[in-house]
Amino acid sequence: MKKILLSLLLIVVLFSLWSYNAMDGFDTVEPHFAGSCEVVRGEGSAEDIEIDHQAGVAFISAKDRLGAASSGDNNGTITVYDLAAAKDRFEMEPLQGMDDFSPHGISLYQAEDGRRRLYVINHRATGEETIEVFDVAADHSLNFVKTLRDPLFFSPNDLVAVGWDQLYIANDSGATNGFETGMQMMGLMDISTIVYFDQDRATVAIDSFPTSGGINSSKDGKTLYIGGTSSKSLEVYRRDVNNGALSFLQSFDLKMGVDNIDVAVDGAVWVAGHPKVIDLIGHFASQGEKPAPSQVYILPLDTMANDGSLAAPVDIFTSLGDDLSASSVAAEHQGKFYIGGITPKKMLVCTPG
Repeated sequence: MKKILLSLLLIVVLFSLWSYNAMDGFDTVEPHFAGSCEVVRGEGSAEDIEIDHQAGVAFISAKDRLGAASSGDNNGTITVYDLAAAKDRFEMEPLQGMDDFSPHGISLYQAEDGRRRLYVINHRATGEETIEVFDVAADHSLNFVKTLRDPLFFSPNDLVAVGWDQLYIANDSGATNGFETGMQMMGLMDISTIVYFDQDRATVAIDSFPTSGGINSSKDGKTLYIGGTSSKSLEVYRRDVNNGALSFLQSFDLKMGVDNIDVAVDGAVWVAGHPKVIDLIGHFASQGEKPAPSQVYILPLDTMANDGSLAAPVDIFTSLGDDLSASSVAAEHQGKFYIGGITPKKMLVCTPG
C-alpha cells in the first residue's frame, strides 16, 4: 500500500512539474526593444486592432474586460482612432442599437468598388456567439447591417474576411467539459476548429486544430495565417479561392501563446502573444494586478518564393508587462506599430529604433 501511495505521489509531482513547464513556468523572459513607445490610454482595452491604411484610421475592439466581470456590464464598442491625429486617448462611444455587445476579434474588408464592411465577433451576455456585420460610412462611422449565427461558431476568438460575407473563424476551444478544457490548454488535445462561412453557410475548414486566438490572410486572399495558441505556433495555409479549401504550407515555432495576427501593407505578418502563459493566468486571477509579459514577432514575406511563404520570424518586441500586459495584437502602419492587450486600458504606439 505504501508503495502504491508513493507511486501515486510521484505521478502527481511529475505531472505538476510537466504542467508548470508546459505553461512556461521555468522560462525566463528577456525584455528588449530597440526603439521607443508612447502610451495611448482608453476607457477599455484594445483587444484587437484593425487598420484601414488608405483612410489612416484604426478600428479598435474596446471593452473594460476586467471591469465587466465585476460590474456585470457586458457592453463594449468599436472605437475609430485617427492615426494621423495621434491623440493620447481613445474613447468608448456606444454603438447605436447595440445593447448586448461584447466585441472580440474584428476584420475589415474593402471591396473593389471601395465599399467597406467590418465583421465583429460578439460574445453575448446570453451566452450566444454571433458575428455582427457593419457597413463603414465615408466618415468611418459604423452602420449595423445584420447578425450572423451558426452552431459552428462554438467559441470564436478571431476572424478574417476574405470576401463580401466570406469569412474564416478561429474557435479558441472545442472543449465541452472541464477535463477537455485543461487538456486543451496544456496542448494535449487539439479539438478546436477553423470554420469557413460563405454567404449563409458554415463548414469546418480545419478539424482538430490547437486552440487558436488569431487568424488573418494575405491581401490577395490566397494565403491564410492561423495562430496556434496552445501549440505556440503560426500555421500557414494555401487557400483555394474557388471553394475555400485549405492546404498546409508552413509552420513556425514562436515560443509564445499566439494571439491576434496582422498583415502589413508590405505583406509582412505581425503576431502578438504571451511568452509566459502561467503569468497570463496569474494576471487574470489577480484582476490585472500582476503583470503578464508581452511579445511581438514579425515574419516577412519570403522574397525567394512566390507562393506566399514567410521568412524566419524576428522577435522585435518583448516586455515583462510593466508597459503593457497580455499583448493580444500588434498592427503596423507607416513605420509605427500599435500594440493592444486583453485587459490594459491603453495601447502602445511604438517606433523601432
